[in-house]
Amino acid sequence: MRTIFVDFEMNPVDTVYEKEREICCYEIIEIGAVMLDDNNERISEYSTYIKPEYNKDVDSRIIRLTGITTDMVFNAVSFREGLDEFVKWCGDVSDIEAVYAWSDNDYRQLNNEMNLKKIEKSPDIAGLLDIWCDFQKIFSKQVGLDKPMSLQKAVEAVGREFEGKAHDALTDAINTAGLFVASKDDAETKKMIKLLNKTRKPADSLKTALGDMFDFDSMDLE
Repeated sequence: MRTIFVDFEMNPVDTVYEKEREICCYEIIEIGAVMLDDNNERISEYSTYIKPEYNKDVDSRIIRLTGITTDMVFNAVSFREGLDEFVKWCGDVSDIEAVYAWSDNDYRQLNNEMNLKKIEKSPDIAGLLDIWCDFQKIFSKQVGLDKPMSLQKAVEAVGREFEGKAHDALTDAINTAGLFVASKDDAETKKMIKLLNKTRKPADSLKTALGDMFDFDSMDLE
């Protein structure tokens, strides 16, 4: 059985589209995903930019966060085309154990954007959504986190090196997969829990706030 890890980067729907924003406030502008085989070895990658339909420009905040500019998505595929390509890349849904994303934002975004753009759920898309999992929630429970962390902070907090630049869809998918693989190893999991337990103890009399570790702006469009 294969396992898929996916991440979306998003751009806000322009405020002039008031009715549309009632359905979906963002549009996916990048899809990144990696596929693992049943030995947890990476066997394939998927990455594409998506041209937004309800905003002619990429918001300046999104450019700073992701590095994705208007020029980069101007000639990109449509949401429908990108989604079809992604589903095709995923292959036989019956051979996929789970689809993981960091937090449930991506799941909600995909559903809302399909509603906005009147895209019916094909059996393959419905199948992928049925096995979609929030790995942030799973991982947090496994290592004893009581508050959500951003992906990069979670990776670094358990003593691992974050690969690449955060808020790149493929990079985030790769790092989510890396945490998943580590969490399947009992020795690695114990090591990660030990490191996290150390951070919970005051390092000195100043009692550095644990909250400094966490990303309370977790709705960061990942």
